[in-house]
Amino acid sequence: MDVVVKRVLLVVGVLLVPAGVVGFLVGAPVLLGCALLVLGCAAGFLVKSTLWRGQHAGWVLGLSAGVLLVVSAFSAESAWLTLTGRVERDCLVVGHRVGDRERNPADFYSVRCGDLVTEHVENGLRAPRVGEAGDVVPEFVVDPRGVLRGKLPEEVRPLAVWEVGGAALAHVAVGAWFATRRVLDPVERAVARARERVAREFD
Repeated sequence: MDVVVKRVLLVVGVLLVPAGVVGFLVGAPVLLGCALLVLGCAAGFLVKSTLWRGQHAGWVLGLSAGVLLVVSAFSAESAWLTLTGRVERDCLVVGHRVGDRERNPADFYSVRCGDLVTEHVENGLRAPRVGEAGDVVPEFVVDPRGVLRGKLPEEVRPLAVWEVGGAALAHVAVGAWFATRRVLDPVERAVARARERVAREFD
C-alpha cells in the first residue's frame, strides 16, 4: 500500500476518536467502537513501513486514545455545557420517574425552562437535587440544541473544557508525530533491524 495512503488512514483514524466522543454525547456510542477500530487499523498500516515496531505505535496511539476517552467520560458533558449551554432562571420541575434499580438506579426529573423541557439525572444520595414535582429551580443550565440533559450550575465545571481539549490535542499530536515520521526503504529497514539485533546481543 502506498505510504501516502497509510498516512491518510492514520490521520483519519486519529480524528475519528474525537468524533466518536461527540457521537457518544449525542447518544450514538457505537461510533466510539468504530473510531477505535479504524484507529487501530490505520496505525497498523502505517507502522509496517516505518522503523517503529507495530506494537510500539499501537500502544502509544491506543494509550492516547484511551486517555481521551476516559477524560471525556468524566468531563465531556461539562465541557459541552460550558461552551454551548445557557443558564435559565426560575425553571419548574414538572415530572419525576425512577429508572431501573438494577440497570440504571437513578431518578429522572423533567424540568421546564420556558418552552424547553429537559431532564435532570440524580444518581445517589449525594447528587445535587432539583427538588420534587412543582418545585422551582432558581438556576438551571440547559443545552439549547437538546443534545444533553440539563444540569445544575454546581455540576458544570468550566475546567472541563481544558481537560477535554488538552486530551484531544495530545491525541492528535501523537497521531501527527507518527504520520510525519520518515519512511525507510527496504534496505534501510533491513540495516536498522540488523543494528537492533546486534545491539541486543551486546547488551
